[in-house]
Amino acid sequence: MKKAIALLMGFAFLFLLSADEPPVPETKQRDWYPYDLSEYVALPDWHGIPAVFDDPDVCSEEEIDEGIRQVMLSYATFDLKEGAAELYDAVHCDVFVYFGDTLLEDQTQNDHEIVLGEGSLSDMDRALAEHMIGLSAGDVCSADYTYPDSSYYYGEMAGKTVRMAAEIHGVYAPDIPPCDDSFVKELPEHDFKTVADFREAIRQDILDQKAESRVYAVWRTFLAGARVLNFPDFEMRRYMEDYMAYYNDYAREYELDLDAFLQEYFNATREEFETQAREFAQDRVKNEMIFTQLSREMGTVLSEEEYRAGIQAYYEKEKVQFETLEEYVAHYGETVLRQNLIWDKSLRKMAQQAVRLEPDAA
Repeated sequence: MKKAIALLMGFAFLFLLSADEPPVPETKQRDWYPYDLSEYVALPDWHGIPAVFDDPDVCSEEEIDEGIRQVMLSYATFDLKEGAAELYDAVHCDVFVYFGDTLLEDQTQNDHEIVLGEGSLSDMDRALAEHMIGLSAGDVCSADYTYPDSSYYYGEMAGKTVRMAAEIHGVYAPDIPPCDDSFVKELPEHDFKTVADFREAIRQDILDQKAESRVYAVWRTFLAGARVLNFPDFEMRRYMEDYMAYYNDYAREYELDLDAFLQEYFNATREEFETQAREFAQDRVKNEMIFTQLSREMGTVLSEEEYRAGIQAYYEKEKVQFETLEEYVAHYGETVLRQNLIWDKSLRKMAQQAVRLEPDAA
């Protein structure tokens, strides 16, 4: 994926692989669930899943124009202006986050910048940006935000709604360079000759993004219809032990016991942390079982050619963290990579057979 164009993209099918979560030690890797999973999960029919998603074969000229504008914004300079904020202006503000009447000081952001309409905004910034159009320096706006329901990542704020308040200090208008042949020729790590080449790359990037969005939309619909009947004890213990060991290692680095580390850095008790560890384990095991059972029902197999191409694609997404492909494979382990690729192949096959619904029909 071309580097500048990748500003539009945000998807990567590394279901188990995440730098923000405890890795699975190589010593504990094995074939996933070498027993009958029908006692643990019940899945809906994967053929023709109805879901809402954009047509992955259609890209309008307007979408290409907006895609180019998003890329060009990353090369813009911003100058202080008078008057109200407009789309693509940069708004400098202080952001305060309240849970009920309590100010969450660790969420406070001073001299924060939000570029209105920028595609890479965080969900919290995007919620505020929707209320900033038409406001000027000295104005205040507010917006609600609900944290995702993932307690092992968001802790006690998971699933809770906060009120954000932004005090605007200045509005800055963008000076976007012209998108001409001379500009696109200078884009780093690219070989564009003309604006037409650039537009075609943006078009393909948008289509790729829509294809990825379709997979996520279909997966969410399928997941909503899947039921977990029971959690296998071995896998639950494995993930809970890994989760606790991960933070025990951090505590030792800070020369603290686990209880003191949890209290100082997470304001959490051991009991609260063990609850998060269990919820983390349940989330991982649930997804693993559903992915695995789906792949079995589909009869998905992976050729060596698909494996080599797949790990190369995975590596390209994370190569900033690894010097070589061999180092990447050694870090995660071939078992994990193969299983992720089988799951990925199964999901894409299911998505290709999905039935696209219009939002009103859904």
